[in-house]
Amino acid sequence: MIYCDYIAHLIQQALVADRDDLLEHVGHIKLDLDTTGAWVSSTKTLEVFDTNGTKYRITVEALPQ
Repeated sequence: MIYCDYIAHLIQQALVADRDDLLEHVGHIKLDLDTTGAWVSSTKTLEVFDTNGTKYRITVEALPQ
């Protein structure tokens, strides 16, 4: 079983709950879909902006065993 959804959700919750006021925006978790909306992989991405305007992309993906 792969837990990419769960791990991405925990990361997003932790960033939203951060009280240091260094983050301007924590985005929604995006699925890895193709142009037609079909599932490609279990990879999840999350975009975050800090108060200086720097954009970060956090990626959660399962690695091959």
